Amino acid sequence: MSDSTTDRPDADEIRAVLTDAVRTHYSADARLERWGERVLAERRGRRVLRYELDVRAGAGKGESDDQADHTLHVAWIGKFYPAEPETPGRVARVLAALEAAGFTERSEIILPRVVGYVPAHHLLLLTYVPGEQVLRLRALSLFDRDYAALLERIARGLAALHGVAPVTTERVKTTAGIVAGLRRRADELCAEFPAEAARIQHIFAEIEQTTPPDLARPALLHGDFGGSQLVWDGGRLGLIDFDKCALGDPALDLANFVVQLRRRALLDVPDAPPVETLRDLLLDAYQRHGADPAALAGLAARVAWHERAVLLKKIHYLARHAKHERRGHSLPLLGLLAALAEPSARA
Repeated sequence: MSDSTTDRPDADEIRAVLTDAVRTHYSADARLERWGERVLAERRGRRVLRYELDVRAGAGKGESDDQADHTLHVAWIGKFYPAEPETPGRVARVLAALEAAGFTERSEIILPRVVGYVPAHHLLLLTYVPGEQVLRLRALSLFDRDYAALLERIARGLAALHGVAPVTTERVKTTAGIVAGLRRRADELCAEFPAEAARIQHIFAEIEQTTPPDLARPALLHGDFGGSQLVWDGGRLGLIDFDKCALGDPALDLANFVVQLRRRALLDVPDAPPVETLRDLLLDAYQRHGADPAALAGLAARVAWHERAVLLKKIHYLARHAKHERRGHSLPLLGLLAALAEPSARA
C-alpha cells in the first residue's frame, strides 16, 4: 500500500499533467495559462481537488489562429487514489463505456468525462459536473411537491445505467461477500453497544438466513447510488462519484438510494412524505424502465434485503465516526433497522 503523503506530485508535476490533459482534450496547440486548486475532500487516503484552469484554446480544423485565440475558464476534478491503485483505471473504463453506450442521451443524466489518467500518481482527472446535491435542495428535493417527477427521472436513469453492457472489472458485489462483511461489522457493533448485542445478533441472523441468490447476469452498478451523488443544475440532473462501481444486483443501487431517504426522513426531515410512498414510486418507475426480466423478477424483495444490509453497514460506519454527533445517529438507525427486520415490515 502506498503512502498518501509521499506519493503526492508537486506543483511542477501537476502543471505538466494538466498541460498534457489540456492538449489531449482540446488540441495539440492549446495552452494552459493559469491554474489553481482547492481541496474538496480528503479521507481514507483519497484526495479530491477542484482545479480551476485558464486555457488558451488552439485552432480547430479549418480555423485560423486568430479565430480560435480565446481563453476558456475550465473546472476539472482531480481524484487521487494512492491506497487504491486499481480504482482510477476501473472508473475510467466504466465512464468511457457509458459514454460509448450513449448513456446521457438515453437517460438525460450528465456524467463526468475522463480528461486524464496518470497511473504513476493514481490520479484521475474528470470534467466538473455542476449542481447541488438533490437531497439538499429544499425547493426541488424529493421532499417537495415535484418528488414524483424527479423519482421518475432517477429511476429511468438508473435503469439505463444497469442496462449498459457490463464492463470487465475485478470488483463484483456478491451477496455472500456482503454477508461476510456484515458479520465482522455486527461483531464490532456488539462490542461497541453491549446492551444492544442481542438485538444486533438477531438482526444479522435474519439477514444471513434470508440471503437471496446472486443474479446469473450481474449488472453494472454505480455502487454508491444516492441523493448525495445526484446533482441538480437548472433542470439538468447529473450523476457523479463512480468510485465504488462494480458488477452486481441492481437492487443494491436501489436499496442504497432508499436507505438515504429513510435516514434523512428519520434524522433530518421529519415532515417528509412517507418513505414507503417514495420507495413504491421509485420501484414502480424502475420496473417500467428496466429491460432485464430476470433482474426485475422478485425485485422488491431483493431491494428490501439490500436495504437491511446497507443500513447495518451504515450504522457500523456511524458508530465509529470521529464526530460525536454522527456517532449519535447510530442508535436511532439501529431502531429503524430492527423495525425493517421484522417479518411484518417485509410483507
